[in-house]
Amino acid sequence: MANEQFPKSALDKFRQWHFWWLVVFSFLLIITFVYYLPTMFLNQSMVPHDAPMGMPIDESQPHGHDSSGNSISAEQEDMANMMADEEMHEHMDEHMSDGMDMDVMMEHMMETHDMSKEEANQMMDEMMLARRSLGEGGGHEHEDGEAGHGHKEDEIVNDDNDGSGGNSSIGSGQLMEESDAKEGLVVSLNVNPAPYNVGMLLRLDFFVNEKPGNLPVLANQLQIEHEKLMHVIGVRSDMNEFFHIHPEFLADNSSIFSIEHTFQKPGLYKIWSSIKKDGTDYVYGHPEVNINGLGSRENKKVFFSRNAITGNYQVSLASSDTVVKGREIDLSFDIHTLNGQEINVEDYLGAQMHLVLIKNDWSQFIHTHPADGDHGHSRAPVLINEVLANGDDHSSESGGDEVISFAVTFPEAGLYKAFAQFQPQGIDLPADEALLAEFWIQVEEKAPFPVSQRWGLLVISALLTAGLSWWVKGYLKVKPEDVTVKK
Repeated sequence: MANEQFPKSALDKFRQWHFWWLVVFSFLLIITFVYYLPTMFLNQSMVPHDAPMGMPIDESQPHGHDSSGNSISAEQEDMANMMADEEMHEHMDEHMSDGMDMDVMMEHMMETHDMSKEEANQMMDEMMLARRSLGEGGGHEHEDGEAGHGHKEDEIVNDDNDGSGGNSSIGSGQLMEESDAKEGLVVSLNVNPAPYNVGMLLRLDFFVNEKPGNLPVLANQLQIEHEKLMHVIGVRSDMNEFFHIHPEFLADNSSIFSIEHTFQKPGLYKIWSSIKKDGTDYVYGHPEVNINGLGSRENKKVFFSRNAITGNYQVSLASSDTVVKGREIDLSFDIHTLNGQEINVEDYLGAQMHLVLIKNDWSQFIHTHPADGDHGHSRAPVLINEVLANGDDHSSESGGDEVISFAVTFPEAGLYKAFAQFQPQGIDLPADEALLAEFWIQVEEKAPFPVSQRWGLLVISALLTAGLSWWVKGYLKVKPEDVTVKK
């Protein structure tokens, strides 16, 4: 029987109300559970948590019971948890003010409070932020004890003062292994006396020469870069030990730069030397040096905390975006006292901060400094100079907290450690020494998919709504045998 046998008004009246009611209801249902609720979850997960992180739950007892199995009310349980959190924060705050090393503090938190690495790391970040906010608001004051923190900043040292007012980067110059240099300028390392032991005063001789022929290159042929003719950087295999020293040329042979150095811990060390000649920076990686002695040779601990304590200061690292190889990224360092007061820094070897970035496998090395510029303390806008790892120079206006910024391009993906050196104003340190802050940085191979997760959820919701509407329309299609028309 054909549809023409039934009045069109009867069919439309039957269809319209049920169809549109189900479509609207389905749309609201899908939007709620596929888009709105997941979006709320995403928003909450991206907002920093100001509240202290709770203690791990004792799963050996049912919820609502104490450690003896006795029943407690929800109010009592909440109060007990809050008191435990406050007591733990006060306990760790005392350790921090007393100068406990961060690695020791992290292990103490994990053992004493039965916390995972992630939980201990998160609590340290929250405590750092709380200290800063209290300090700015005139809150708690802390004693000026020495505090060593395991998280120190990645340091990139930019070489400037080339006479033109511009800046260059050691990491942007010729980077080569000493053993691979067959011609041209090279620096050769010789360490004496052997064998090399912990606590022994060793002499490091760096011979600047031209290959082939090992022709000496005298000191007067080199250029001063950040107050020194040669910079030497060294790290242990676990990246926990770091040194930045400056050999001086010998009076009787200025092609040899020499310095005495004592290794405090055993292990395998990698050393780089950097010089500047004819306006070009050269960096040479030298053969590994094996230091013998008692103690652990390697104890690698990778943390991605963005807050570090060194001396009586806290340093925070921020990046402008996801760190991806081959793409310029802004790394900004903000320095405060332990009670949150912003500080001034003095020039350390002609720069506000020295930054060295070293890849985990030692295959990449960047050594750079920020450009010369004011580093004031006012909340008014200040001029911050940013230096690219490839030697370019950027300037930008910034208000509020003053930061020291670097524009860096990582050549390869992988795990890097950043070592940042600086001298707070008024601190009693030799001119060629500085405080050190360290950070681990993960460099991704590719950038994450640029489309926001919220847009993805919205598209999924729209597709599900369209599919459900099509199914509802088919389900409500009126069959002739189901309709009776009164005459």
